Amino acid sequence: FWRGWDLILDSRNRLALRLINALPHDVAAVRTLDSIPPGRWTPVAFSYDGSGRAAGIRLYIDGREQATEILYDRLQRSIYPTAFSKEK
Repeated sequence: FWRGWDLILDSRNRLALRLINALPHDVAAVRTLDSIPPGRWTPVAFSYDGSGRAAGIRLYIDGREQATEILYDRLQRSIYPTAFSKEK
């Protein structure tokens, strides 16, 4: 049961973030509309407002917030790893 988050580049070099309780049904995921140019180091970051909604996720490239698309918006529970979760 993977819980947590992952920040990746997809096959088209777009930044994507998933907040995961249990795949594939309990997850929020967003992806940038634009690709990251290849061939240079690029600072990336994300923020999350804790709302449990994909709309609360922000992705940043070179310090600038990026336009995103929501891929999944079904996060219902915590993303804390099982060992740290207080859920019953």
